[in-house]
Amino acid sequence: MELKVIEKKENPIMSRTEFVLEGVSDGATPSYDSIKKKIAGQFKANEDMVVVKHVYPQFGTVKFKVIVNIYSDKAVMNKVEPENVEKKEEKKPSESSKEKPQEKQKEEEESGGK
Repeated sequence: MELKVIEKKENPIMSRTEFVLEGVSDGATPSYDSIKKKIAGQFKANEDMVVVKHVYPQFGTVKFKVIVNIYSDKAVMNKVEPENVEKKEEKKPSESSKEKPQEKQKEEEESGGK
């Protein structure tokens, strides 16, 4: 995967640098996590401070456009991007997979007992 900077904008008020990047992948459009790792390595940033906002694949090609923010202050990032921080904490697959079967069992017991 290759990433080329199209636009770079410093935003000192939000303690971040905003990027619009153009990428070329080897096959399918890469995941947000793989793009995040690539950006962190390319710009020598902490992976926890990189927020991939959008990935726009171009239909029929291996090109895509990425909008990303790299923060310099974690406290500001947590205030501005709370939904991204919450998603990271909720991504524990062991907890979510355990809850779903229990919910289904409760629903079956309730519907069967009526």
